[in-house]
Amino acid sequence: MKKHELIIIICLLFSALKVQADGPPVKKNGTITTEHLEIKITSEQLNLIEKSHIVELTEQQHELLKKYYKNIPNKFVLLTPHFNDCTCDLIYLVWNRKHTI
Repeated sequence: MKKHELIIIICLLFSALKVQADGPPVKKNGTITTEHLEIKITSEQLNLIEKSHIVELTEQQHELLKKYYKNIPNKFVLLTPHFNDCTCDLIYLVWNRKHTI
């Protein structure tokens, strides 16, 4: 193998290791860095979230979000602030505080 081929292969390997998905827009401490809504959750919702990372919105919460997204579902899988995968084309909720999504 020639020296320049080896250098190209090494560069490709290092660039592949460096690539990461964006995930939600948050700082290292979990603070969301873009405009967003905060929704207080009930103790019943919190119990379900802690067990399954799923939340079913109350009618009032759902109506609030429908102002922004007409056909939004009322049940979501929640992302943690440090979810490190692509969120492209997703409508998602982030659970970044115990009683807030």
